[in-house]
Amino acid sequence: PAMEAKEVVKAKKKKRKKSTEGEGKRKLKKSKLKEKKAGRESTDDLNPKKKKKKLLKKSVKKARKSTDSSSQETVKVKKVKKDQDNKKKTKKRKKTKNKELVDETEDTSESQDESGGVGGDGGEESKAGEEPQQTVVFVGNVAWNTDNAALLEKFEGVTGIKRLTDKRGKFKGRVFLRFGSGKLAAEALAKAGDFLLDRQITVVYAKPELIPTDFENVGSSNGNDNASAPDGDDDDDDDVEDTGQTVVFVGNLSWEIDATKLTEHFQGVTGVH
Repeated sequence: PAMEAKEVVKAKKKKRKKSTEGEGKRKLKKSKLKEKKAGRESTDDLNPKKKKKKLLKKSVKKARKSTDSSSQETVKVKKVKKDQDNKKKTKKRKKTKNKELVDETEDTSESQDESGGVGGDGGEESKAGEEPQQTVVFVGNVAWNTDNAALLEKFEGVTGIKRLTDKRGKFKGRVFLRFGSGKLAAEALAKAGDFLLDRQITVVYAKPELIPTDFENVGSSNGNDNASAPDGDDDDDDDVEDTGQTVVFVGNLSWEIDATKLTEHFQGVTGVH
């Protein structure tokens, strides 16, 4: 047993020596590596060319970072400016359109006040006993859900309706009404300020240069007898020559017109395509 104990002690001593030797070798390697790095740095410090290269690399990296950040900021600022400019442009367009319409209504209303509420062009005074020549009226602030039937109930003697719409076809709430006579148009002016579908409407004479030509013809039971035939009398049908042609092309129709409206407007229609 004494011999065995001595051998165990010897083995432990060998292990300790090996571990200490391994640690010493590792420390030497680390120190050598540090010395090499330090030597490289010292040689780089001694070489001015290498110093310049290092400084250039660092400056380039910083410049790239700064340019990237600045470019991103500039792009964001440009986008914000573009959005603001677009919003301002749209607001200006809307304001100019509204101003034009307001100016038109104000001019026509002023001309009414000057002429006493009647007159063909809005500025000329009509003589006593003479019928006004102006037959087209501008109606504003109309509800979007107002249809032709509601307009015909409100205004008597209407022979044509022109609804103002935007590019998408949405109703703007403004209407031109054509009457069968100047008297009926003058009577319609008295309804300015009345309520139509819970909206207070404005009624003024339309400027001659703004009167549209593509009115939607509407049959009127009130007004003149010639309202249904504005271009001539129905008694002149006998003078028309029979050419044998039975098909007619009709253009510039609104999307709301269907076959029933066409058959009501044109007499003797046997087919619609």
